[in-house]
Amino acid sequence: MEKLPTEILELILQQIPNSALETTTKNLRKTLPNNDSNDLLLLQHQFKHLTITNQEELSQLIRAADDPDHQPLIKNFTQSISSLAWRYRDNNLLVNLLNQIAKASDSLRILRLRIGPLFAPEQLDELFFSHLPTLQFIDLRFNQNLSRRSYEPFLKGAYFDSSIDLISKWPETRTFRSLSFVQDPPPQREEGAYSNNRGIAQPIILFRFWCLTKLSTSAIGQHLRHLRVRIPGRNVATSFLDHPESSASDESIRVGRQTCKLPRPPFPSLKLLDLSTTILLPSSISVTLVAALLRRLPSLTHLLLDRSQLLIPPRFLADVERVKDELHNLGSVVAAAGVPRANEAQKVWNRLYKCFETELEALLVPPSRFTSQPDTPAPPILNPSTSSSSTTTNGSRRKGRSAYASAPRWKSTPTTAQTSTSTGSTTPVSPLNSCSKRSIRRKLIAQRMPDKVTILPGLSNLISLSCGTDLPPNDPFDPDDQNAQHDQETGEQEEKQGYEERTRSEWKECFETGWALGCRKVQDALTEKLLSHSRALLVWEKKLEKIRRDGNRLKTQTKMKSKTKSKTKTRKKEDQEKGKQKEKPTKSKTNNQVGKEEDDEDEDRDSEDEDQDSEEDSSEEESHEQIVRRCEANRPVLLIHETDPLRGLLVRPTDTDRCLDLVEEEDEEAHTSIFGHFLRTQHLVEVTQTRNGQFLEESEMGVQIGEKARRPPKFCSLNDCDEVGRVVYDDDRGWSGARVNLFDFNNPFARPDRPHEPLLHHLSLAHKEALQNSPVWPRFHNLALSRLPLDQLDAVAPLDHSLLLLDSCLPASSHHPLNCGHLVARKIWDIDSW
Repeated sequence: MEKLPTEILELILQQIPNSALETTTKNLRKTLPNNDSNDLLLLQHQFKHLTITNQEELSQLIRAADDPDHQPLIKNFTQSISSLAWRYRDNNLLVNLLNQIAKASDSLRILRLRIGPLFAPEQLDELFFSHLPTLQFIDLRFNQNLSRRSYEPFLKGAYFDSSIDLISKWPETRTFRSLSFVQDPPPQREEGAYSNNRGIAQPIILFRFWCLTKLSTSAIGQHLRHLRVRIPGRNVATSFLDHPESSASDESIRVGRQTCKLPRPPFPSLKLLDLSTTILLPSSISVTLVAALLRRLPSLTHLLLDRSQLLIPPRFLADVERVKDELHNLGSVVAAAGVPRANEAQKVWNRLYKCFETELEALLVPPSRFTSQPDTPAPPILNPSTSSSSTTTNGSRRKGRSAYASAPRWKSTPTTAQTSTSTGSTTPVSPLNSCSKRSIRRKLIAQRMPDKVTILPGLSNLISLSCGTDLPPNDPFDPDDQNAQHDQETGEQEEKQGYEERTRSEWKECFETGWALGCRKVQDALTEKLLSHSRALLVWEKKLEKIRRDGNRLKTQTKMKSKTKSKTKTRKKEDQEKGKQKEKPTKSKTNNQVGKEEDDEDEDRDSEDEDQDSEEDSSEEESHEQIVRRCEANRPVLLIHETDPLRGLLVRPTDTDRCLDLVEEEDEEAHTSIFGHFLRTQHLVEVTQTRNGQFLEESEMGVQIGEKARRPPKFCSLNDCDEVGRVVYDDDRGWSGARVNLFDFNNPFARPDRPHEPLLHHLSLAHKEALQNSPVWPRFHNLALSRLPLDQLDAVAPLDHSLLLLDSCLPASSHHPLNCGHLVARKIWDIDSW
């Protein structure tokens, strides 16, 4: 090994998994002789993936971070930090170390933390106060389970909502793509446990889910591709369907004098969503939530809903058909999720177009029409003590609204009222002068606003749907069901398919049947949309032809008018010349000069009239050309989502087929148009139904949809997450409940490095005397007891959710199908795959 070249040693180290790289390089540095080049290479790989499992390793890493010789290694080579211990003697030491490494390292990509009951939310907030631009993966795993009642977290309000709020405030980062926020399930109470442990309410880590809603529409969430949120027993799915309280995440569009806000869809780049162990309402409501999730997340390819009560196994024989109907409905809504998504985007465009028309109409109306009148002033209030009559009147008056309060008011003018549309709030409109009003109107007219926008319903991008559900191995409705039955005729044993495998196969068939039905719904909706677009194109072509005919007629009239004017001017000049010849030639020189000046003035006046007439004619022609260009630019368009599978069949129009905005601006400012804002906000692209100059028939799209219907997503009903958790911290646990090691302290090879003491120190004097008289005393008095240190007691955690299990080690009924979301998620959340 010491003679290996550095290049070969580096290739060997690259084959070691990331989780074992630090331990392997430490052992190699101790084994190999001193070699400067190899030792430097091993040291670089040692700091590449740092792992902390106990207090001793934390102290060693703190010393290394403060060492000037190791600081360059941390800055240039550290890519991940993993804290795998549930508790330390002081969590502030860990937080300070993580902050120091995060600020010093230029290549930190992965941050993995295990957060136990002693980890405060304020300590976690210190890690996310500042933006970490190089991070790509954050894995936070919480275990707040306790073994005894403790109301301190509830009274303090110790929730971790603020940590997600801080992450959602980070600026847009294209490299940040994976976030895991997992809480371990509550522990299962064992039989015969202490009675006071019954009914313990375990702490919760999230109080409200508005933090997830804000994260979904934040700048940092625009490029998030993998999200895992596991909060046992909480309804998390609705947080991705709500609109955030603040409209800061909405897209602002300037429409004339108003500022409209369009809602931004959540997680536009999300590919994998894991909501296992959360709860979905049973029955058809859970299917509705799944359909709403797929409608709001069009780019989703893998959805994991294990132990979320999406499927409730049949408890009675009558429930079997109920479960099949739910699966049939689930497959249908999953396949047809693009239909309501297109309708929702169509409503957003209709509201925006209505706002545009309202603003344009208000700018075209003269301002004198909207003369505002002030409210009628309130009548003076009489003092009851001034006259006895008033006192009598007030005393006998019935209580209620006064006549003044019930009187009608003048309606506020559209120029001063604050209008609002369904697309979002708008800023108050203030009156403008004629010049600014004319310029705003000209810009609005020059905007590209298609006469008809048709948004095509797309196909689902879903590759796999996982909803793990536990099933008994035998049929609960047939107590005589056996895995094998005897054939009396042949006398042979024929193996019978197990109940679990048979039931899961039937569930899969029901889902695929519903999927095919949903694809047919998409095809029907797509055909209807394309027919509507064709009708809109015919109307637009007739409108454009009419405008062009009117323009030709206007040009003919302009030419005839110019010819008539020229003939009139020629005849007038001839009459003037004849009149001058009839005049007497007995004028003086001065009179001749005055006549010449008058003739010059007449000629100038005639030339000005000709120029004015020509300018009027040219202005009419230019205005008509602008109308034609505007009509061509407002051609009906087809839109489709940018991640839709049908986008490969349809093509984007070229610059020759598509008219850009009429506003003569730079390319950067062209994206600020109303139509461009709408496309970018809703993640839509413009497509055309022609390809290579030929019209694309609906039958070709039907073939594409039929192929998609024959390839449904992988449906997996196997569980891939733990049902119960465990308690990782017990402050009442003493020596009797601790894991201990017994060894012979006279044997130097068996003596551990950790503190130890003889076992006799824990025995009473009577037990010692009785033990000395027994034959086992020679072996017993040399035993020593070594308890695991406090930081190592719970360093070994249970099986992680992302543990890569081989299907070959599991029974045949537990094999996940190919391209299943469970297998994809295992690779994503495993550090060895990064």
